[in-house]
Amino acid sequence: MCAYCGASAKTRDHVPPRSLFVRPYPANLVTVPSCFKCNQKKALDDALLRDVLTSDIEAQPNKTAIAAFRPVPRSVERNRSEFARIVNS
Repeated sequence: MCAYCGASAKTRDHVPPRSLFVRPYPANLVTVPSCFKCNQKKALDDALLRDVLTSDIEAQPNKTAIAAFRPVPRSVERNRSEFARIVNS
């Protein structure tokens, strides 16, 4: 049963999102059952959360934040960053 909507769960959602970690990912990341629709919807929010939390790396240097930030410029370049669209609007 999906933890978010109660539908039949066929996937698992990472809580907190895996995008906040760098490889190798921790072995004990918590997951909850989710349906495909909810998992995909949450994935959009996960990327936004990562972009917002790691966008201030100049003010607070942190090795993990810097590593997590690496995919952000590519995401912005490909117009896949919701955060960049919000900032630019």
